[in-house]
Parts: sequence; C-alpha cells; structure tokens
Amino acid sequence: VEVSSQMVWVMNTRGEPTEDSASWRMFTGRTKDEWSGRGWLEAIHPEDRERVASGLSQALETNDVYEVDFRLQHMSGQYRDVIARAAPVLNPDGTAREWIGMTTDVTDRRRAERAVHRYELLAANSRDVILFVRVADGRILEANTAAEGAYGYARDEIRRLTVYDLRPDSTRDAARPQLATADRHGITFETLHRRRDGTLFPVEVSARGVTVDGERLVISVVRDITERREAERRKDDFVAVLSHELRNPLAPIRTALHILGHAPSGSAKARRAREIADRQLQHLSRLVDDLLDVTRIARGKIRLVRGSVDLSLLVSRCVEDHRALLEQHSLEHRLSVPNGPVHVDGDASRLSQVVGNLLLNAAKFTPNGGSVTVSLARDGGEAVITVVDTGIGIAPEMLERLFEPFAQAETTLERARGGLGLGLALVKGLVDLHRGSVSARSDGANRGATFEIRLPLAEPAVTQPVEFVARRGEPRRILVIEDHRDAADSLRDALEIAGHDVSVAYDGPTGLAAARALRPEVILCDLGLPGLSGFDVASTIRGDAAVQPVLLVALTGYGRPQDVERARRSGFDHHICKPADVDEIARLIAP
Repeated sequence: VEVSSQMVWVMNTRGEPTEDSASWRMFTGRTKDEWSGRGWLEAIHPEDRERVASGLSQALETNDVYEVDFRLQHMSGQYRDVIARAAPVLNPDGTAREWIGMTTDVTDRRRAERAVHRYELLAANSRDVILFVRVADGRILEANTAAEGAYGYARDEIRRLTVYDLRPDSTRDAARPQLATADRHGITFETLHRRRDGTLFPVEVSARGVTVDGERLVISVVRDITERREAERRKDDFVAVLSHELRNPLAPIRTALHILGHAPSGSAKARRAREIADRQLQHLSRLVDDLLDVTRIARGKIRLVRGSVDLSLLVSRCVEDHRALLEQHSLEHRLSVPNGPVHVDGDASRLSQVVGNLLLNAAKFTPNGGSVTVSLARDGGEAVITVVDTGIGIAPEMLERLFEPFAQAETTLERARGGLGLGLALVKGLVDLHRGSVSARSDGANRGATFEIRLPLAEPAVTQPVEFVARRGEPRRILVIEDHRDAADSLRDALEIAGHDVSVAYDGPTGLAAARALRPEVILCDLGLPGLSGFDVASTIRGDAAVQPVLLVALTGYGRPQDVERARRSGFDHHICKPADVDEIARLIAP
C-alpha cells in the first residue's frame, strides 16, 4: 500500500499526522516536516483547502466517518483528483483515540468515466445507428436509441437479433464475409437493411473490430442513405433533363442557320428561320438565367434593388407583356386590379419575374381554349396577387413539393411540355426574399390551379421617373475585345451592319494596345480574357488619360452580383450578360 497510488495515514484528534507516511511523501514530493502539523493542507488545491479542513473539523467533533474528494498536488506539480476516507479508532468510553485514513488517486478513473459518459452521450444522441456485434455469431449485444427508430424494434428486441436478421435474403450471404473483414481490417460498404415491418431501406455501414474483455466485437455505424440515394437519383434525372432541354433549342437554331445559308436573302423562308433562331435563343437564355437565379437564391446571393413599387401598374404591364403568348395558346385572359395604386417595398424587376413566371406556367399547362385570370387586391396589410387557370390541375401529392427546384422535371407530363421545373422554385425564392408568401391550390386533375402571392403593403414613396432617350443611327468607333473568335466576329458584323466602325482584339494585351492606338468611343470587353483580364484592361484604360473619354461595357458570361460590382469598381460603365441582345447594345452605345 505504501508504494501505490493509495496513501495511508494516521492523525490525532486535532487533525495532525502522528506517523510518517512514505506513500504521501512519494506522491506529493513533500518532506516529513512539510507533512507534519497542518502542513499537509498546503498540498491541497487552494480552492478545495477550506472545504476539506472544515469538513474534517466537523468529523473530528462528531466522530463520524469522513469522506471527501478534492484536488491534491502531485510531485510533478499537477493537481490530481483524489478521494480521502477516514474513520476514528475509539476508546472504550467512545471517545476517539486517533484517526486512520486513506487517500486514493482517482484521476485516471474519473477521466475514463468522463470519456465513457461522453461516448454514451454521443451514441445516445447520434442520428446514426450504432451496433455492438459479437464476431463469433453475429449477435447484437448493444444498440443505441437511433436503432429503435430505424428498425422499429425495442432495444431489448434488437439485442436478441443477429446482424444477419437485419439483412434481406438477397444480401444475407454477403454479411458473414463482411463481418469477418470488418473484424480484421475495418470496412465500409452499402447494402440493404430490413425493418421490423419487412420494408427495406439502403444503408451505409462503417464497421471495425475491437477487443472487449477478451472478446472480439465489431462496432458498426449504420447510416440510412435513403435521402442521399433520392438526391442522387434526382440529380441524375435533372442532368438528363437539362441535356434534353438544352438540345431542344439547339436543333432548330442549327436548322435555321442551314436555311439562312441556302435560302435567298429576304425570302419568307429566311425571315421565318431568323424568327425561329431568335425565339429559340431567347428560350435557351431563359433556361440558363433560371439555373443561375435558383443557384443564387439557394446561396443567398440575390440582392434586391428595393424601392416603392405600384403592383397595379406592374401586374397590368406583365399581363400586357404576355398577351401575345396567351393569345398564341388561344387562352382567354382576364385582369382585375384596383383603380388606385397598390404599393409594396420591393424590387420591380424581380416582382415582374415572379408574375411572369406564373403566367408562363399557366400558359404551359392550360390547353387551348382555356382561360387565365389575374387579379390584384388588398387584404388587411397585404397585397394579394392571384393567378387562376383552367388547366390540367395539380395532383395532391405534387402540391407538397411544387415549389422545390426540379420537382416538376420528374414528371412525364412536364417532359412533354418542356422546362426544367425551376419557374415555381424561383417564384417562391423571390417572394420569400420580399418577406411574402406563395401558395397553390387545385381540386385535382383537369380542375385548374390557383396560385396566390401575398406581399406586405408599404406606404407610397415619391419617386422621380428617369427617362432615357437614345439617338440612333449615328455611327460609333467601337473596339470589341473578346477571346471567343466566333462571338467577336459575329458581333463585329452585326455592329458594322448598323453602320459602326468596328475593330476586334482577341486577348487582353492586344485589346489594350488597340485601345491606345485607335482611341475608340466605345469598348465592348469580355472579362475572362487570356493574358490580361477584362477587369485589368478596364482599370488600366481608366488610368490612361490618352484613351479618355471612352464608354466601357463589360460583355461577359460572368453575371454574379460580385462580378457586376467588381466590373463597376474596375471602371466599366455597363455590364451585359451573354448572350447579348444586339438591340440592347445599340441602346447602350447610342451617343
């Protein structure tokens, strides 16, 4: 006992040691003189000292057995957790003659207990199933709480099962070699597990062997990967749909280009081919824009340009803008808005996108001869926009996930009518950003659908209309800096047809040199250029007085808010996302 982590000592009824304790000296590193009297208290942690002394004094008065835990300074200088127990040796008359005690170092035990407690908490609160499996027979010896929810068994029932009982017949033969491999090397694999009700679900199992009390066990962490598998399936479906939707407009564009190359200029066939190509290009651009907007919303990258918006005017203009589309589908359309303005605080462009997407959705899913009704009303402190169609309706099970990205892309009907299933996801994302709500109702197949948007009303603000009057027809001296040669050359041709004097450079350094040599009035510059980025080209030009004044327009596929802001800081006057509309460029560069 004298050389162990247990210290034995004897003290008088005043709490002073009466005999030397070699084990105390060896543990604390203190001398016999330091130990004597009340000097032993100096080895106790200052925060525990008064508590230990007070408790001992009370025990000496009452002759009760004394037990206390505290921190004792080891000879290494570190404080260790100890438990001290002492009992009186009584005289025949019941008074105490002396006290015999023992102090035990419990630091390692406490650490182990804390570690076990942490692991127990981890296992108890883990969403993954944790199983302790005996290698010899596959018996499940222990399971955490998550196992009950995953398999539908009580824990006592699980402990009567083997891991083979959790596998369907089709994979049971593989379970034994997998258990053996887990014991020897550790293993991670995917398989199917069976619930109590017989249903199967996919799992990922990570297992490794350990020895506990001389017995080989395998600790298995089982994760339900149903959601992961579903996400992977939906991703694969979406990639296939995206490929299909991107190829759809490319086919008529390619055919239209062939016709333009062979049909007489100005003929009806050439005119029709140009209209087809333009229409399909708009469709392709809309697909890409929708994809980018959904991504930006999901990452919180959409920034609203807020202001006072009159929904009466906005809704009316949206319906007017989509009149041709609705008439093309032979759809009767009705509009009902209040006589006066209905103001909300919002981004007019994004709110127009919301109403436009609902109208596109109605046109897509309402057969010819149907109707679309758009209304705007006030309801308490909210503005309510309602779009009602007499279309194919919405199945009840679809209503729950109607506003999820790509949700519609899974249906055969959606594939027949085209689209990625992003329009309604965009509607919800943009309405949420405006602190509003969107909902959908339908009585089922072929019973139409109703979409309702609610936005908080706002006080009208005084705004000054800004008018832009462009003078057209005046030629400009233009420099196009673009590394995509087809894009650069076709843009040059289009601008030259409009009467402009156009030069082209295919990289950053050449473009910068051309700007200094030609002194253009307008520079249309890509951002992702070889040799020198468009940002660097712009900032260099802005710092060169010999090139001023010049209108700098970023013409690029980089359309994130941070790209627009960086372009502005670099010196660009305007930012246009590809594919650019030549008419839009013409308006921007008009003198």
